[in-house]
Amino acid sequence: MSNTKHVDYDHLQTLQCPVCLEYMLSHITLCENGHNICTNCRSKVSECPSCKGRFLQVRNIALEDIAQNAMYPCKNRPRGCNEFLSLDDKVAHESTCLYEERLCPFTKLSGDSCAWTGVMSQVVDHVRCDHGCQTQNSLGIFVLKLETLCASKRYTQAVFAFGELFFIFWEIKECHILFAVFHAGPKTDTEEFTYKLSVKRDNEKISMRAICHSYLQETSMVLQPGECVVLPYGTMLKYLSKNNDLSCDVKIRRCPNNSVFRTVSKWFEQQGPPPSNQISTAPISPSNQPNTTPISATNIPVQLPDYNAQPSTNQNP
Repeated sequence: MSNTKHVDYDHLQTLQCPVCLEYMLSHITLCENGHNICTNCRSKVSECPSCKGRFLQVRNIALEDIAQNAMYPCKNRPRGCNEFLSLDDKVAHESTCLYEERLCPFTKLSGDSCAWTGVMSQVVDHVRCDHGCQTQNSLGIFVLKLETLCASKRYTQAVFAFGELFFIFWEIKECHILFAVFHAGPKTDTEEFTYKLSVKRDNEKISMRAICHSYLQETSMVLQPGECVVLPYGTMLKYLSKNNDLSCDVKIRRCPNNSVFRTVSKWFEQQGPPPSNQISTAPISPSNQPNTTPISATNIPVQLPDYNAQPSTNQNP
């Protein structure tokens, strides 16, 4: 990243494609009169948009080298972002930029038809004003009831806890129930929160814990083994009520230092997927045994320790 005094605005203007007005990256094509065009727009036009000349089968290597070493403003600069970045950093930054225009979380996660768009700082106010009847307030512990559980459904619930907005998400896919909690904030803030899911019936109980994910992350990347809680659909059937409802306890906690949980998660990534129908758990010291019930499944979710330390004053027990 860089500040504005290192940015050559004349070079940046030279690097703008005359068609899409985006900055040109490799490959940059020349016309017979020396004008440039980006590789995406080259396939869409038959003549140079600047002079109507013909294109050459020649790349502008010198300009490509300049493009590779230039510092670029974030595309969200008109909305307030002041970051300047190299090409290597620009794409990664813009995917999580707090000034990127976002869809309503109910549209992204629930498939609702809300037309609202806005930056991250506006999401909470939008949900409170326009989706108040679809949310609930909580001290961090609540019961979630999935009505008429079936394999073709997706379930979402918006919850305010600790002054933050969370989205509880269930999806049934390929004979597994995928469960995740999304936080309406950047990833750096989201990693302070963990969640615990418990399902019980009589004397049987399944309890698992994981780190929340940012709403900015792609849903498809979160809803997979190793990133979210994964439960076998067939196993869950015995926990249903007579009306095919599934009740579960959800507990969200603020844990400023989640390094232990990230270490366990990293260990699972290094080990790779466990063999089919075998239980896999991370090595945990005897003094910190996890409060989880292992489940035999082809895809075992990350099972994180459930430390019963006293919560700080800014969180609920």
